[in-house]
Amino acid sequence: MAAAAVAVLALTGCVAGNSDSASTVEPTPAPAQSSSVPASSPTSPAPGDGAAPSSAAFGSCDTLLPAEAVTTFGAGLVPDSSFVPELGSYAAEIVSFGGIGCSWTDTTTGDTLTLAVAQPSKDELTTAETALGGGAGTATDVFGSDIQAYTADGGGTFTGDIEVFTPVGFWISTVSPLYTSAATAQPIVSSVLQALPAG
Repeated sequence: MAAAAVAVLALTGCVAGNSDSASTVEPTPAPAQSSSVPASSPTSPAPGDGAAPSSAAFGSCDTLLPAEAVTTFGAGLVPDSSFVPELGSYAAEIVSFGGIGCSWTDTTTGDTLTLAVAQPSKDELTTAETALGGGAGTATDVFGSDIQAYTADGGGTFTGDIEVFTPVGFWISTVSPLYTSAATAQPIVSSVLQALPAG
């Protein structure tokens, strides 16, 4: 019995010794590395950082507005893949709804053409339409009687900003100094309308 007791005590001492040695290695490398990672890392850019998405389930910049349509409208316009919608613009709002943002620039004249398209929720769409219809824009039927469209005016002056809402819930925003009226934007808007899903 005495020998058994000594053996048990010896084993107990081994276990306790292992437990103590394990407890001394508390600061392991893994927790130390994870705690050093900043809250805002380069892999998680802040909203508004980086170029706007150029494709979505409903289409891409190239399919909604093919190169032929762009160059017919403005011969010197070339794609700008670094396009970031201006903060507070309709394009930025559209991109925040899961939409795409596209831009073309004439490097000789500096003229630009931007396009943003999304299919927001019904509430988001209603809010945008109500704001434009309530004084932020002027209604136009140049794109068809079934299309709700507005020129977004700046102090009552045409600014080259066209906002279009389709019957199936798409919001299209296109802006260019080359637009002298809503009618001059018709080739661009028509190309987008034809490329978007009808239902």
